[in-house]
Amino acid sequence: MTLTQVPLDVILHVTSFLDLYDSVHLVTTCSTFLGLLSVKDFWLKTLDRLQEVHMQPLPAPIGVNVSELAIDALRKLALHAYSLKKNWASKRAIPVQLSTFSLGDEYHELCVIPGTHIIITNSPRLTRRLGYTIGHFIGHSPPFHLHGQSFIGVSSKSRIHIGITVVKVDYRNKNAVTLSKHYSNTLLMVDFMPMANPTLALDAQTIGMAFTSDLDDLSSLIYFKFQDGIMHHVPLGVRLGSHPNCLLHNTDFYVFGSGLDDPTTVLRPSHLDCNTMELLYSVPAADLICNVQGHSRLLHPGYGVFVVTRRSSDTLASFTGPRKTIHSVHFWNATHSGSRIDLGNTASYEHNSEMTGLVVGSSGRYATVIDLELGQRMRPTYRLGLIRYAAHPSPETSFHRLDTGSVHINYYTAVVALDDSLGVVYLTHLGTGATATLSVLSYA
Repeated sequence: MTLTQVPLDVILHVTSFLDLYDSVHLVTTCSTFLGLLSVKDFWLKTLDRLQEVHMQPLPAPIGVNVSELAIDALRKLALHAYSLKKNWASKRAIPVQLSTFSLGDEYHELCVIPGTHIIITNSPRLTRRLGYTIGHFIGHSPPFHLHGQSFIGVSSKSRIHIGITVVKVDYRNKNAVTLSKHYSNTLLMVDFMPMANPTLALDAQTIGMAFTSDLDDLSSLIYFKFQDGIMHHVPLGVRLGSHPNCLLHNTDFYVFGSGLDDPTTVLRPSHLDCNTMELLYSVPAADLICNVQGHSRLLHPGYGVFVVTRRSSDTLASFTGPRKTIHSVHFWNATHSGSRIDLGNTASYEHNSEMTGLVVGSSGRYATVIDLELGQRMRPTYRLGLIRYAAHPSPETSFHRLDTGSVHINYYTAVVALDDSLGVVYLTHLGTGATATLSVLSYA
């Protein structure tokens, strides 16, 4: 039997084990196989391999049912995803498009809606009352997504109140994106006294926030059900630092901090008493031998929960030698079934110079950092780097330079957002006032 006599369904099955470029090379060897490029299953299997084997996010909004898309749309998704994969796997990724827009004012935070080219930011306009600033803070926990809609938790803190707001972004009609208030609540500041603006976590039924009290340095969790608005206050009894982060996934709360007692905690609301929690898992501080810097990132991309942190630790080359600071980014993936937590697929990347500005994409597989390089005459140069995490065949990380073209980066004032599904980096700077700009760098 010759190759051209092999049934097409067999060839289609073979291509499901190949990357896109290998599959295309195979089916273009003869006109008999060329027709597979017009078969929907060919592109669906290609995208399945992209997600299942390479854990590459689809360049589409979350919730899109790819099986309902036309062949042309599937082809564009696959080509975009593999083009991005190839570019970001190179030592120096080059943007294929660079655009710059005037903002008219500076913005402190950028929240990406993955796969949409939509970013949400907080207003730079702050109101001052009695010497206290009232600002709105976009939580560092990821938004909750439905098909064509995203829900973003926003918290605020004043001398008197703690504000909780959920903003709904509706982009089902691409020509008329709308923002509206989905939920709001107010708590008295004197009852809780959080050190900083709480970070919020939400799903379709519940919203919660974690914070550390300025009164006793102990952390707490507060959550509400949207249907009744009743507050449930759960003291955690541990110190999670001034900025604990939280995530709500499959009715479980993941709370992560950089405190002294218990930096990672997984809890589930008790069915008997809503003001108590069932402790599912905790990682003791002894397991985290470094200082966690900046805000940690908790994500749930669909295959578990990711915690990504930037750390620094001091080591001694010898008992009499100088102290050396090691900068690293740590990835761990928690999967659980019932009450069992599996902390597998853990990997770290150690950097040889100082870095800041950790931004993690929604897939948990890519993170950007700004690092310092000493050039000629020891002059510092600030560059954008990409850290890639791969779980298969064994957990590993790699560092790749992201070329930014004509866009210069200020190490101290840069604000970066990452959409790792589309391969887009958004960059702006603080301290620029009315001359602020937003640079959009597309790598696929």
